[in-house]
Amino acid sequence: MTHRVRPVTSTLIEETAQAELMEGPPMEFAEAERLYPEFSSLMAGPFNQDWRCESETAEEIWQRELFDLSVEEMEEFLAELKAIAARLTTSDEVSRLLAKAGSGFVPEVDAGEDAAGWLRSLTVRLEAAIDQQRVRAADPDEVPLEQPARPRNEATP
Repeated sequence: MTHRVRPVTSTLIEETAQAELMEGPPMEFAEAERLYPEFSSLMAGPFNQDWRCESETAEEIWQRELFDLSVEEMEEFLAELKAIAARLTTSDEVSRLLAKAGSGFVPEVDAGEDAAGWLRSLTVRLEAAIDQQRVRAADPDEVPLEQPARPRNEATP
């Protein structure tokens, strides 16, 4: 089953995250799931604890589950990524969020960078994918550019 982003307004995500930025202790998964439902769904679904057993690479999952979405769906996911980055500023916090989501994705292993850096890189890649889709929509004769690939982690086969 393919994960699809359900419509959520960017403003709602940003307002909710902004209002709760000042709350003290690290968030629990239920709170993260409420604030960032699409991110939580993706990381707990296609990137669950057994994702490597399905013989897919992380890039195949990112492409299918995120970069192949419509511009509107990618923009909604991007709003969640930005809200997460605003609230969770350290790699430990991002790693805890991934673990609480039941994700088997480990940025240090699967992306070759610390969790906070991976979150920033994913944000940049998603922004580039949105820009590319907009260019294609504006000029259908334009040769599509490939989605910027993540450097493959040397330690991962």
